[in-house]
Amino acid sequence: MSGKPETIATSGRARRTRNGSAWRRFSRSALTIPVAGVLISLIGAFAVGRWESSVAAVEFAGAATNQAIILQNGVNEYMSRLTALKMLFEIGQ
Repeated sequence: MSGKPETIATSGRARRTRNGSAWRRFSRSALTIPVAGVLISLIGAFAVGRWESSVAAVEFAGAATNQAIILQNGVNEYMSRLTALKMLFEIGQ
């Protein structure tokens, strides 16, 4: 290096040095925008995860309620058949 500041080209603007304020402004925005994007993505992923968890909990509760109703109906039918069998034996004595 010859001791002169390195120059860079900007789109349609005058050439500026790496030590100039335009380079620092570019570098700050080049870091800020991706960090903001990652944070927004993480917040979105967290929100979607919570929403899917709540949907899964509601679906599970519905399926569990349905199974409980089916089981209760089966037990009631069994008890009615058992009562009929008991009555048959009591009549036969």
